[in-house]
Amino acid sequence: MTTLPPEPQQFSPSESHHARQIAESFGSEAERYERTRPTYPNAMVDAILVASPGRDVLDVGIGTGISARPFQQEGCQVLGVDPDERMAEYARQSGLEVEIAKFEEWDPAGRTFDVVIAGQTWHWVDPVLGASKAAEILQPGGRIALFWNVMSFPPDFAKGCSAVYQRVLPEFPFFQGGAPGGAASYAPLTDKAIDGIKKTGMFSEPEQWQFDWERPYTRDEWLEIVPTFGGHSQIPPEKLAELLSAIGDVVDAAGGHFIMGYASVVVTAASRCWLIPPHITSRSATQTMGTPARWKERRNDGSGRGWLLSADRRLGRGGEPRPTANHLERSVRRSWNDPVSGALLSES
Repeated sequence: MTTLPPEPQQFSPSESHHARQIAESFGSEAERYERTRPTYPNAMVDAILVASPGRDVLDVGIGTGISARPFQQEGCQVLGVDPDERMAEYARQSGLEVEIAKFEEWDPAGRTFDVVIAGQTWHWVDPVLGASKAAEILQPGGRIALFWNVMSFPPDFAKGCSAVYQRVLPEFPFFQGGAPGGAASYAPLTDKAIDGIKKTGMFSEPEQWQFDWERPYTRDEWLEIVPTFGGHSQIPPEKLAELLSAIGDVVDAAGGHFIMGYASVVVTAASRCWLIPPHITSRSATQTMGTPARWKERRNDGSGRGWLLSADRRLGRGGEPRPTANHLERSVRRSWNDPVSGALLSES
């Protein structure tokens, strides 16, 4: 008896981080993924680095290293985290260090970073737990930068591809309602990321940046990249062959080639968090910082790591000194290597 692969897992954008079957399926096409998936524009990488305090980068869901290499080429020290050893092996071939884990469960072992990035992966991460963890490991003023390459299909090509999916795979969770239509089609994912960042209370107001570019594809090039799309590795081989043949006909009808529009969309915010020793109370912290004792205490996600201290952002506007990274560094930097016993300090 022939056993067919399971049907692609159904999920909504708001629940994508629960779709582990799809999230951890890309490794079955790791070589093709590395060979065919597009990189990211230099302008995007430059903008992220200019807004960051340094060049120690953590890449969440590094995969084969496509998102990390542009940062590596700019002189950054990049560490990757990924749940799939098959993907990580390709990243290591580029000289990138990768640790295998889900980001939410990964142990930073006291390490801190200037930038936390995630290319085409943050929708597989719990948006609040992930953002909270990013805040814990970022240096003062460090930046979280989550980005996606969003396709904008030429109208006739989009219509043809949508018809193919509806005919060959009518129940497939992708291309429902048509082919991707630019940055707006990713709004459910970017909105989810923004909401998760806001809920932590540990970051500045999130911003959204966009960098537009184009890439030409031939028939063969496009048919090579399609199997790397989410869920496609779970399509039964005979159905995948039928799908690719029909999509090839659509490309042929377009003259055998087409130009895909891309938007590299970035959700980003700056950290306002610092690790401090648990023995420093809200009163002693404000005394050390030279600010009035107007800190609000609350537990940090029940993790037992300590207190999250939130300062009134209006402090300092009347001439009072405001908390700064330098003040904290002088008093608490020695505790940053002890995240288990540390606490978090955050302006709100």
